[in-house]
Amino acid sequence: MLEIDSAEYHEARADDEYTSDRHLLLETAGYSVVHRKPRIVATRPKGFTDGIAAWLSGRTLELAAVR
Repeated sequence: MLEIDSAEYHEARADDEYTSDRHLLLETAGYSVVHRKPRIVATRPKGFTDGIAAWLSGRTLELAAVR
């Protein structure tokens, strides 16, 4: 799961805590969760896409090993 976490959404501490709690639940259920900031997408698009591609590749290898 890829999440783009904007500062506007996480202005309130409760929003940040909700995201953290949800992240823990998803990871506990076996999902891989990656959080990125919109600034990264805007200022380093190549780095963003390369990083996501590497994450997806790693997940593919990890999931193939489970089978």
